[in-house]
Amino acid sequence: MILSAAALLREYGASATSVDRVLAHSGAPRGSVYHHFPGGRAQLIDEAVALAGASSRA
Repeated sequence: MILSAAALLREYGASATSVDRVLAHSGAPRGSVYHHFPGGRAQLIDEAVALAGASSRA
């Protein structure tokens, strides 16, 4: 889900990267988002940005 969110952020930006879009892109079940990201969309976006930033420095 984080990789999907990062890809969608690059392509569409934060305002258009919804939980529904991330789920469709990743194929993950809906319950997985709130299980792994109890902070919801904000936490998912934050972690995707952190991952993208870390990989651009590597």
